[in-house]
Amino acid sequence: MIIGFTGTNASGKTTIVNYLIAKGFNYNSLSDVIRAELDERGMEHSRNNMRLVGNELREKYGPSVLADRIIANLKSEKSVIDSIRNTFEVYSLRQLPEFILIAVDAPIEQRYRRALKRGRIESATDLESFIVAENKEMSNTKTAQNIHMCMEQADHLLYNDGRIEDIYRQVDDILMEWV
Repeated sequence: MIIGFTGTNASGKTTIVNYLIAKGFNYNSLSDVIRAELDERGMEHSRNNMRLVGNELREKYGPSVLADRIIANLKSEKSVIDSIRNTFEVYSLRQLPEFILIAVDAPIEQRYRRALKRGRIESATDLESFIVAENKEMSNTKTAQNIHMCMEQADHLLYNDGRIEDIYRQVDDILMEWV
């Protein structure tokens, strides 16, 4: 089983991924492909740089390039793939046997507070600028981030507005359904 994750910023994807890693899943992230490129260029791993370089890679090598590179290096059939932000990435990953896509969302105010708490807010100094930054990840362009369109293609939507135990229970229900 290969589980892909898409969703809004600070919705709880990493928390869920870590839960699955503890259950024996192998971890992969499309963002790691971008981070490697940033390292080669000597660039900071800022959210803005990640978005810009990810979009540039999609334009240069095709919109599914990040997923294609992860697929080429998958080490386990029991894997999670994080940071899916483009519908062509979803299409590429859907070619894998037993792939499911999970979208994660939560109320924007709650996500903003989470982002503040973890210190990864970057240039978003208030809720309004957080929303502006997020809207840049909701493009309709095929080589850009289009998270909202990826979320529409998900097999499951987890709404993470409660306790951590609630989201874990939702994940366990999905695992039981697909086993």
